[in-house]
Formats: sequence, structure tokens, C-alpha cells
Amino acid sequence: MKSALLIALISLPGFIRACPICNSLTGNAIRASVLGPDLWFNLAVLILPFAIFAIVAAIMYYGIRPPRSHHKTQS
Repeated sequence: MKSALLIALISLPGFIRACPICNSLTGNAIRASVLGPDLWFNLAVLILPFAIFAIVAAIMYYGIRPPRSHHKTQS
């Protein structure tokens, strides 16, 4: 078992270097567009719907509680 895992790990870099897209002009253009200056904007736009859904789900689950009144009851 250990020897099979060791052989797989040793041969893995060969498979990675054999990728025809990674070292091509297309691969470089895709990498530049994905990891370019718009990276943080793209990540924010990607995460925003999940954050909105989580907020709406939390409001539906917990409800909106009325604010506590600071007035003391008169007795």
C-alpha cells in the first residue's frame, strides 16, 4: 500500500508537466485573466449571493426580534 502511494506521488509531477494547456498561450491568457487585477472583485461577486442567502436564511430561521424596551414598568 505504501509503495503504491509512493509511486503515485513520485509520478504525479510528470502528469502535471504533461498538461497541454498549462504551458500554452491559452493557459497563460486564462491564468492572467483569472488571477489578474480583478481577482478580488471577481471573488466578491462570486461570494455575494451566498452571503445574501445566508442572511435571508438566518432572518427566516431566527426572526427579527423587536428591540428591548428600556422603559421600566410602573408598579
